[in-house]
Amino acid sequence: LVPYAEGRFAQVPTLLMSSRNQGNYVVGTSLYEWMRKMSETEDESFKDKLVDRIIGDLGLYPKAREAAAIWEEYLPGLLGSPYEDKLAGIAELLGDALYNTGMLHVARHLNDKVPTWLLRFDFEDGPHYFDFPTEPEHAPPLPHGAGHLDPLNYFLPPKVEPFATEEQKRVSEIMLDIIDNFVNGRAPAAGEWGTTTDAGLECAVISTQGTLEQDTFLPEG
Repeated sequence: LVPYAEGRFAQVPTLLMSSRNQGNYVVGTSLYEWMRKMSETEDESFKDKLVDRIIGDLGLYPKAREAAAIWEEYLPGLLGSPYEDKLAGIAELLGDALYNTGMLHVARHLNDKVPTWLLRFDFEDGPHYFDFPTEPEHAPPLPHGAGHLDPLNYFLPPKVEPFATEEQKRVSEIMLDIIDNFVNGRAPAAGEWGTTTDAGLECAVISTQGTLEQDTFLPEG
């Protein structure tokens, strides 16, 4: 980490990418099963205590000011609600805490030395890298969304076969074009796609419709 902190690394344009619903796979592949089993043995208070436990595991004190801000931002009005109602908010919290905030920190640091761009993958209607349990009693009431590692299906597909829809084909073409440009030193022109700064965290977005757009990296709502 010392060369990274001191800026001693290859001075090349950099692209960082994240999926919009990174946290869904954490909930859908493991955490929901834990919640379900714990709820069978714990009392009614578990539905809120589980959030405090997650907050604690993220390195924050469950009763601290930061915890109140987390409830306000990710789980507004859900205090006392069933844990199933909290899944989407918990998934968003984990995606931001485990992936997006770290990516923003890295992007801001790198951008002081080299031009750095962010790409957010929002496209949901396609193959998903992680499977959720399919049994009704085990399946989380949570959609895959644009999940963790899903972008790999569009430029490193696990097998060669036609995409199911024109939108999926277009997403693959967009992704391959972006990566080909970076690999060959063709970074976006000024004004075409804003680099990362503290003042304006602009990023490119593969939208839910499968088009290339621009947005802030972590939009409100």
